[in-house]
This record gives sequence, C-alpha cells and structure tokens, in this order.
Amino acid sequence: MREWNRVHVPEAVKLLASLEDSLKKRGFQGLIDSRNFLSRAKLLEIGTKIGFEETYVTNLFDQTQTAETALSWKELEKEFENVDVIDDSVLWPLSSKATNYVLAEGLDSLPTTLELFDKLSQRAKSLADRLDLNISRTRVVEIISNDDPKRVFEFVVQLSVNIQVDLLSAAAEVWFAVDPDALWTRLSEPDLKGVKHEVTQNIIRHLSFGKPEVVLHSLEVIPSEYHDQAYLNIARGMWYDAPFEALRFLPYVSDWSDQDFSTGYSLKAFTIQEIISYAAEADPMATLEWINSDESQLPDSLKQNYFLEVFNSWAKSEPEKAFEVAVQTPLKDGEVGLEATVVKWLTFSDVDQAMTLLPGVREGESRKDAYQSVAWALEKEDRIADAILLGDQLPELEREEYLETLAFSVGGRTPFSRLEAGILELPTQELQSEAASTAIHMNGLPMSNELTDQQIDQLKEFLNEDDRMRVDIILNRDEEKR
Repeated sequence: MREWNRVHVPEAVKLLASLEDSLKKRGFQGLIDSRNFLSRAKLLEIGTKIGFEETYVTNLFDQTQTAETALSWKELEKEFENVDVIDDSVLWPLSSKATNYVLAEGLDSLPTTLELFDKLSQRAKSLADRLDLNISRTRVVEIISNDDPKRVFEFVVQLSVNIQVDLLSAAAEVWFAVDPDALWTRLSEPDLKGVKHEVTQNIIRHLSFGKPEVVLHSLEVIPSEYHDQAYLNIARGMWYDAPFEALRFLPYVSDWSDQDFSTGYSLKAFTIQEIISYAAEADPMATLEWINSDESQLPDSLKQNYFLEVFNSWAKSEPEKAFEVAVQTPLKDGEVGLEATVVKWLTFSDVDQAMTLLPGVREGESRKDAYQSVAWALEKEDRIADAILLGDQLPELEREEYLETLAFSVGGRTPFSRLEAGILELPTQELQSEAASTAIHMNGLPMSNELTDQQIDQLKEFLNEDDRMRVDIILNRDEEKR
C-alpha cells in the first residue's frame, strides 16, 4: 500500500475493505506513509469508507506526523515503555520513530535502539506479537540502509559476535537492488561463510514476492543453486491473481517435472501443485492444454499426476463438466480414469450426485475405484443399506470385492455401538466376520476403538471359524507379549 498509485484510489478502497481488521489497519497506515500526494481530507474519506471511525483516522495522522520528527532518546524510551504490543497498528509508527532517531543520531545509535525492540519482545506474551516486533525491528535496518547499504551491512556484521541474520538480510536486500555483484562478492568472503546460505535465501524469498523484476534481472549474478527458489517464489507471488503467468516460470525450474508424488511433502512439489491448482480454478481446460503442450516440457509419464491436480480442483466447482471431459481422456490398461477422481471428490460434498455419475465410469480399475469411493462415503453417512444396494449394479466378481471393501470400512467404525450396528446391517455372515475381524485387528490403533475384553467377546460372535482361529492366534500372541 505504501507504493499504491494515487490514480487508483477506488481500487485501493476496494482492496482494503475486503481485508480482515488487522490487515486493513496496516494497509491504511501504508497509504498514509506512502507520501503519494493524497490529501489529509482524501485519506480521511478513504478511512471512513472502509469502516474506520473518524477519531481513529485522525489519531493515525497525529501519530504519523509525530513519527516524522526525530525524538530525543528519553522521548523514544518513553514511547516504547508505553506501547501496547497487542495493538499491532502502533508498531508501524513506532518503528518509524525509531528509524528517524537512528537517522538523526547516526549509525552508532542503532544498537541501543534495537535493544528497545528486544525489551519490548520480552514483554510480549504471544509468538505472533514477537514476530510483529521482529519485523518492525528489521524494518529499521532496511530503511536506514537506503542511503548507504554497504556501510549498514558492514555495521551489522560487526554488531555482534553472532551475526544477526535477519538484520543482515534486511541490509543485504537493499544492497542487492543497488549492486548485486558487490553483494555476492562480499557474501562469498570467509567471515560470512556461516550465514551466506540463509541470507541468500532471505534475499530471494523477500524480493521474489516484493520486487520480482529485480531478481529476474540479476539471475546471472545469483548462484545457480538458488535459481529454482527464485522461479518458484516469483510464481508463488502471482499464483492467485495471475496463475497462468505463474505457470510460465515452471519450465525454468530444474527437474520440476521429475517430482516423485509417492514420497510425500516437498516444498517444490507443493508449490508446483498449488500453482496448477490455482490455474485450474481459473480455467481448467486451458490448464489441461498447457500441461499437454510443449511449453510445459512435461514427459508423458508424469502428465497424469498433474491432470489429477486439475480434476481435483475442477470437481469442486463443475463436477459434471469435469466428469464429461475426464471420461474422454485416454486410458492405459490398469490405470484409474480421471472420472474416478471426479467422483471421489464429489462424494465429500454430495454423495447422491456422485452416485448419478457412476454409470458413466469406464469399466475396470476406474469403475472399481469410483464405486468404492461412493461406498465409503455412504457408510460414513450411516447409509449402509444404500451402499449394499449400489453394489447390485456391479458384475458378480466386482460386487464381491466391493462388498468386502465396504465390510472393511464398517470394521473401522467408532464408537463401539456404531460399529456393532453397522456389522448387523451387513447382509452375510462372511461380511460380518470380515468387519468384526477388522475391528479386532485395529484395536487400540489411532482413530480406532479401544476395545474391552467384553466387547472383543461380543465381536467374536460374528466371526466365522477361519477368522476366529486367526484372531485367537493374534490375541494369544499379544497376551504373551504383555
């Protein structure tokens, strides 16, 4: 907001009005601090339009005007002593006063000024308040670096035996925008070996969001091992408002197409999936076309993974249209069709609508997966009879596997009364035995029942002879271990 163009005041009002209260306060304070030639009367009009009382806006003007004039040390100490750290709206003018004091008194006054923030942080009761104070503290270093970032950088290096990375990063970001070559040369010197990596990451992370053009224009200076981070952060900065602009940065990320979706979380994989998800929300067809295009540089072997991201997102907004497109996508033997993904996601919001799509699912693994997803959703809604009836639509072999999956789902029910009621609804003794056996095997596991001896005996009544023998062996083994 401090850099908002004054000709776009209506857009500023619209943006600020949509924010929650604390962000709205910070944003409006940014407009006041921007020096963008908005009159006091115009700022007062904006403030009241977005829901602030006139007295509150007037107080902000007064605080800002006071912050413009450098205070004495005693006055600055008193400001810090009287501040309410819970009210984050006072932190911006407070850091402005601290900055003006350092600018007026010289760089040697920085350490004692920073100590005021440290003392205030000790009074803060919540982590959020301490984080806000640290941001205000680093902002002081950022602003005083504008005139001579190299000098401030070297001062911070000598400020403590243990270099404060957040402060050094604040000065480094300003220096980077002015002379990236000189900064990287300095960061490569032996005395900064221990902090070089973290400072570099901070520079790229902050500037990629705030000033991406600066990062892009200086990529030849940034070590190549940080290029992925730069491209991904720039893409993250625009994925909500301009997801297709964000997509164009992905092919520059080294080996982004080699993400292993089976190994779980990685920041790179998460970022790429989120960008594709946002693009899918904006235009799923265009996103599918992009994944299939030469521009994406994706090998065919991995396109299916990203198609899943698109259809996961699309199923939430236009399930029928998503299903229609999904059933037309080519399918290799043994693969689960994307229409099954649409059905699965629809079961979370409307299982009855998901059931209407089932006849259109292709045979094989796709149909098996889709029907199982619906069965699980029906069981969760205590509609076991509907799930059993649904299975009658399947060929005999598929129906048997489908009902076994349903019985397994029933076996995971909690509490015990609901488990027992679900078992009684299963149509055959074999399925009841499957459910009871599952419940006993899951005894004590997270999100499962903690069965008493009496409840285990009740479940044994549902077991067939083979399952009873297996259960007894397991129970006896557990008893011996105890």
